[in-house]
Amino acid sequence: MHHSQITFLCSFLLVLVGCHNNAHLRTQKVLKPGEKVYSGSGVLAVGGVDDITSYDGVDNTGVMGLRGEVSMLKGGKDFESGPYLGFGANFNVEEFGFIAGYDYRKYTGQGSGSPKKLGAQIEVNFSEAGAVFHLRPSITSTTKRGRPLYGGIHGLLAIGSLAEYGYGYYDDEIDYRFNSLGAGLTAGAEFLTFDNNSIQLQVDVSMVKNAFSTDAELLVFDPDDWEDGEDELFPIVTGSIGMSFFKPDPTNKESFEPLPTPSYNTKQTQPIFDPETGEKLSSGMRFDPETGEAIIETQFNPETGEQIAVAEEKQKMSYNEIVVQAKNAAKSRHNRATYNAAGVASCIIYPIGLPVAILYTESGIASNMNPYDPVYLDLDSNQKNQYKHAYKQEEKQLRRKSIYGAEGFCVGIFFFMIMLGGM
Repeated sequence: MHHSQITFLCSFLLVLVGCHNNAHLRTQKVLKPGEKVYSGSGVLAVGGVDDITSYDGVDNTGVMGLRGEVSMLKGGKDFESGPYLGFGANFNVEEFGFIAGYDYRKYTGQGSGSPKKLGAQIEVNFSEAGAVFHLRPSITSTTKRGRPLYGGIHGLLAIGSLAEYGYGYYDDEIDYRFNSLGAGLTAGAEFLTFDNNSIQLQVDVSMVKNAFSTDAELLVFDPDDWEDGEDELFPIVTGSIGMSFFKPDPTNKESFEPLPTPSYNTKQTQPIFDPETGEKLSSGMRFDPETGEAIIETQFNPETGEQIAVAEEKQKMSYNEIVVQAKNAAKSRHNRATYNAAGVASCIIYPIGLPVAILYTESGIASNMNPYDPVYLDLDSNQKNQYKHAYKQEEKQLRRKSIYGAEGFCVGIFFFMIMLGGM
């Protein structure tokens, strides 16, 4: 009983995957000139097409509804642009295909404090059925740290010449033309919690009107049936999840982080001067943080026996202390709610979401470690490697608990619903 229910539910979900698409997940942050962002996303579209003809296989639009994409954007003076590639599937016609496209969006209203992104994605879908040109113009609001929500409107245009096998034709293969026109709304959230990456969730809802036409000679059915449904509107609902990795322009000397706190250790090269006498002090001099006075220890000249004053050397941090500091830093920068949301979203856009979430968690990419942490800056090269290793190990454990915990919760609800249905 349970096995049949699971089989039915999986089959039902696959049938829901539409032969159309209305979504592209890209960062909504305004990029600085020369800044690059690399993104990966999973997209699950439902609806957008129906059996508007009476012929098997002729409802295929050639546009991938379930897809995974990777993209690169580069910021300009008042715009961003870049290519993207993807792989997708249309399960209801058992078809797989590739996607190649290009993004261009111009920044408008930057002087108002609420900039918008105006532009389009242009792509071609390649599959066994043929090639389809797809255009998605849009205008959306932007995000920044502390303002994660965004929204906008988009248009859709798809044109293609396709070929499919079916039943009831004189020919073994039927050639037909497809075009689609539509528009819709976009809403999403981009969590810019970390300095060099973001997690993004997005929902797109659109209405489209499809048209199919053919010159093929049909054997059984009335050619007038092709007219049926051409004026009907069909909805598309799409859920997307993705992650972006930001890389600042290496030629831009403007820092994305505040300058590090000065470190008074024995390795500094800048000379320090006594504020009263103006005399140069030892480069290893440290100061009491409360009184501002130099910390002095007493030593004697081994030849003359005279007392000399030298700066107290800083005690070297032990390995265990480094590990504790690194783990505490990882815990303080871990946002549990953000990773819980990513875990839930990976379940919603199954099957793409789960492997993407696992790859992100286990690979340890996009660490949120702060390279300007004063504790980290005071370490030598060997200690810094120890700190990084301990930080990333703790960071991975925290991500596992948050993401896998949320996914386990979703699976538990799924099986609970199946058990209720079997009672």
